[in-house]
Amino acid sequence: MNYGSWAEQLGHLKADVLLVQFGQMEALDGIDRLREFETAYQKLLDEFRKQTGRIALVSPLPFEKPNAIAAPDLSLKNFPDLAAYVAVIEKIAIRNGLPFIDLFTP
Repeated sequence: MNYGSWAEQLGHLKADVLLVQFGQMEALDGIDRLREFETAYQKLLDEFRKQTGRIALVSPLPFEKPNAIAAPDLSLKNFPDLAAYVAVIEKIAIRNGLPFIDLFTP
């Protein structure tokens, strides 16, 4: 985010295809922030569409159980939190007529 606006970055790169993946870190905030996430994601897509209409939404990967004993087990956030974010991302993709690539569901 410290390299100029999205429009500046994408324009500089002459990006014409975008694979967009958001939601994993946001899911750590819990399902109470889903509506805020959905609104922000839609706003971001609206900005991206100014650059290109060739956009695909990619779901977050599920959190994995860590090997390190002292590391937090974020896999406990997969259900219901991350799963809810994935469902919202799929809904956004459908609403916008965009492909949805599901890397969350086995």
